[in-house]
Amino acid sequence: MSHSQPYNEEVLSQMSPSERVRLAVKLYRDGELRIGDALKISNLSAELFSSILRGMGIEVNQLNVLVCGGAGFIGSNFVRYMVEKYPHYNIINLDKLTYAGNIDNVKDLEVLPNYRFYQGDIVDQDTIEKIIVDEK
Repeated sequence: MSHSQPYNEEVLSQMSPSERVRLAVKLYRDGELRIGDALKISNLSAELFSSILRGMGIEVNQLNVLVCGGAGFIGSNFVRYMVEKYPHYNIINLDKLTYAGNIDNVKDLEVLPNYRFYQGDIVDQDTIEKIIVDEK
């Protein structure tokens, strides 16, 4: 981030909601903030802020998060948390579906736009390369 960050919580709290959004849009558009930091400044939901950016013709860069083992008990709960907490991230779930992985743990997430499941092994280079190409 190249900005000197004069926008601490005290300054932001004195700004109107529309001023916060305008500031966040400007800093994001100018490449001075990542989407997550712009969201914090705007104080909007990811969906609403992204809609504003797209409406202004500004491309929204999303972060891709690859979770390996995301169909097991711990992994599926982590995936569920990430999908809900960070709707502006693309959550890519890779699981081999062996003894611990159960697709039913994440089946309901398939309808979400920021979630994708791949069955495969993390040590399979072809699978990983395919995911990288598909999700770029």
